[in-house]
Amino acid sequence: PTPNQGAWRVTDESQPIWAEYDWPADVTLSHWPTSPSRLALEPGDILYLDTDDAPRLWRLTELTDMGERRAEAARVSAAVYESAPGEEAFVPAPIAPQFAPPVFALMDLPLLGGEASPGSAFLAAFADPWPGAVALYRETASEPLLAGIAPARAVIGRLAADLAPGATGRFTSQTLRIRLSYGAFVSVSEEEVLAGANALAVETEAGWEVLQFRDAALGEDGAWTLSVLLRGQAGTESAAQAGASEGARCVLLTPAVAEAAYPLSLRGEAHSWRAGPERDHPLAETYAEQTLTLAARALKPLSPVHLAARAEAGGVRLSWIRRTRLGGDNWEGEVPVGEAYERYRVTILDGETVLRTFDVHGPFADHETPNVRYTNEMIAEDFPSGLAAHPAAAFGVGQLSDLVGEGERARKGLGQ
Repeated sequence: PTPNQGAWRVTDESQPIWAEYDWPADVTLSHWPTSPSRLALEPGDILYLDTDDAPRLWRLTELTDMGERRAEAARVSAAVYESAPGEEAFVPAPIAPQFAPPVFALMDLPLLGGEASPGSAFLAAFADPWPGAVALYRETASEPLLAGIAPARAVIGRLAADLAPGATGRFTSQTLRIRLSYGAFVSVSEEEVLAGANALAVETEAGWEVLQFRDAALGEDGAWTLSVLLRGQAGTESAAQAGASEGARCVLLTPAVAEAAYPLSLRGEAHSWRAGPERDHPLAETYAEQTLTLAARALKPLSPVHLAARAEAGGVRLSWIRRTRLGGDNWEGEVPVGEAYERYRVTILDGETVLRTFDVHGPFADHETPNVRYTNEMIAEDFPSGLAAHPAAAFGVGQLSDLVGEGERARKGLGQ
């Protein structure tokens, strides 16, 4: 400071603030006797002492009244607080990240554990930089409605080569090549695969297939090769039989994949969906849009297995074993029905031509498994020349749901 910047200016004529005290020029701490006329001084005040040798700045640190008033002061030098000479470095303010519309997939998947909400799909999203969370909105006549939030980036990629149709229910020697937008794969043991690890959703023309893999290897070209596959998991056998083309989307099913809810009444209707940074308005330019038709796949019953057609007196006995999408890991007794009632829809076909459809329901007290007799009278109406003359004759069966109707259908030839 200077005398004009808040310091007391004291000259030789205004002594005795230091009253005939002769202090050296290099002293840094001093005790002075002060005049009673300086009662306004307080510790912390800065004094500018204008003396013959050189002006000095002092800061009062203590005032003592013991017969005479004495002041203790310390030297103050403004130069101590000045920056060292040199070039000034300009530090620009950090640039706020600019978020682009994310890549997102809204997947109509089967139930993967737990229970599904009435009307639910699964949301996976990726963006770089990641905006913290991605919100999904469903377009309505008034304003978009929030359907779900993806809390983290999902491991998303695309097939680097075609995926051929494959067998289900066992490990296969097929391989799968994927280029990822984000994340990585890891190899696990067969026991971990059977416990649910490394589940991957692959988009096919027949819907999303859920498969699992044991081994993962990163190639020099940046593509991953997945091997020792379990195809058609969670009831997606029909998608496994369809295969997938190069460029099809793939999503690793991790906790980054979030559930997205919608009214069950919208099942089967095309709707517009928008996904973007959670903090932005759903109509902002940072949102991506897709038009999708969802079928509440998570509520559909799984297809029956072990279909059989056995000739007996009066016709052909059609039988099957049901599966469940809920509580199927319980090995004690029969698996739960998973629906309000146990009902099935049976279809008689000649190739792809549907000849007859009828429903049957439990209980099936006379037999261990669900079954129905395809009577000789029905056979005569459907195949006047006899079953032997129709090698493509077959029957299909699917379990019925009160919410979504017929589930996945299984098929078997009548002459087999």
